[in-house]
Amino acid sequence: MLLRAVLLLLAVLTAHGGEFDKLRAAIQRQLTESGAPSIALALARDGKIIWEEGFGWADRENRTPATHHTLYSLASISKPITATGLMVLAERGRVDLDKPANDYLGPAKIRARTGNAAAATLRRIANHSAGLPLHYQFFYEDEPYRRPSMDETILRYANLVTPPGEHYQYSNLGYGILDYVIARQSGRRYPDFMREEVFAPLGLTHMSVDIGSGLRRTPRSATPLMDRGSRSTISTIPAAAPCGPARTTWSVLACSTSRKSSTARNRSSARNRSTRCRSPPCARDPRRTMASDG
Repeated sequence: MLLRAVLLLLAVLTAHGGEFDKLRAAIQRQLTESGAPSIALALARDGKIIWEEGFGWADRENRTPATHHTLYSLASISKPITATGLMVLAERGRVDLDKPANDYLGPAKIRARTGNAAAATLRRIANHSAGLPLHYQFFYEDEPYRRPSMDETILRYANLVTPPGEHYQYSNLGYGILDYVIARQSGRRYPDFMREEVFAPLGLTHMSVDIGSGLRRTPRSATPLMDRGSRSTISTIPAAAPCGPARTTWSVLACSTSRKSSTARNRSSARNRSTRCRSPPCARDPRRTMASDG
């Protein structure tokens, strides 16, 4: 609700040239009323940040204020970032998008309860049409059990529920498999590959999978909170699930999105064509509230 209110206010104020002071007051009021720990936002126009600010506490327990440099979980935005890493390998000839994903896996393979597992290609996994199930699971720092290996997860859950290529089925598991393929084919851990081959070349020094080494550590990551306010770091299986571990500041995303939007507008005026993207909201666990949820 808080994020929706902020986006609505942004639309109204930018459309009418309103002042940001009104929006600041509205955000502070919403934080108080909702009990949300913090929110950070950035407003970009034509590839340039025109306003960025953080509100509330990045770490409520230690009274660390949120700023526009605070790192937040990217949730489902992790998926197109993972796809970017996959395309780096595809460009280098390390993977073929139209080959079965099983060609790039270890002993644990995707199995078909229906259809043909060989038709579950990397391309179909990336566009959610391979027939894999949704599957997500949360693991908590203050609980004794830990996430299993990706091989174990594949053995347990990578069973096709629809024939590949026939239906759109949003799948967190699929993107966990792509993370795994990236790691196996690159010979590096997924976070290391993404840092070295995607984030660093693009100058994204405020973006990381978890809080990676080798990048700037100045920004403070927002602390994930359980619904009762206790501190608890949350990891997910698979790694690039909708509430996954990729983190960045909203300034990075706003500037990048603004540039892409400007390019898209130029292309759209020439082609007079638009497309719609279908994506469900982040899967929710009733026991927790991420600070980045607002």
